[in-house]
Amino acid sequence: MLNALPQWQTAEGALRRFVLGFWQGGRPAEDDETFRILPDGSLDLVWALGISAPRSIAFGTTTRPRDVALIAATVYCGVRFRPGTAHRFLDHVDLSQFTDRDAPCLLRGDRDLAWRLADAHSFEDRAALIARHLNHLSAGHDVPDLGEAAARMIGAHGGQLRIGDLAAKLGVTRRHLERQCRRDLGTSPKMLTRITRFRRAAALLSRGRVRSGADLAAAGGYVDQAHLIREFREFAGTTPKMFRP
Repeated sequence: MLNALPQWQTAEGALRRFVLGFWQGGRPAEDDETFRILPDGSLDLVWALGISAPRSIAFGTTTRPRDVALIAATVYCGVRFRPGTAHRFLDHVDLSQFTDRDAPCLLRGDRDLAWRLADAHSFEDRAALIARHLNHLSAGHDVPDLGEAAARMIGAHGGQLRIGDLAAKLGVTRRHLERQCRRDLGTSPKMLTRITRFRRAAALLSRGRVRSGADLAAAGGYVDQAHLIREFREFAGTTPKMFRP
């Protein structure tokens, strides 16, 4: 969901299999403030801690840029799940309902967590509270399910993987894979390959590791520079030349 945040804590231990990390905005939101979200394949569960009752919101997998309106005087903190893992922890089973949108959502088994986060005194305390509950929920999930296995494989190949080959490697039909990924990831496996490829190209660009658009297209696995530009326009709303992470 959120791409650059003032406070970030990487998940540790066994939780790293499911969670990329925890984050919090550096200050309360101001009047009319928005935040831009770019596709990254992840789902964020976000807690809005402000003057009204604290609440949790799922920001699902995005397939296009989104500008989200923030609530004034509210501090936002959250957990960013790895692609294909959030469905194990949320009180909603079908994550396709969150694709390109946000909606109220809870972690399983802890309906007062938002209030305890609001009472916590620091980002570190909040991250610890969330991690403790997630560690409890993760017990017994020893074997990756189909959605997690598919997302892992797509990530390992940098998005350079045909969906038919992916289904064959996982021992399922393409139709079954498509259906399960839409449910567990909130998007199709094909869309996740495209997002993964875009994020890889964006990372190469932001690190200054390519000299030209043609080099970036080749390094990112695109057919040509025109293909690269089309994907950046769709996922970032701009061209690679104008892109700012």
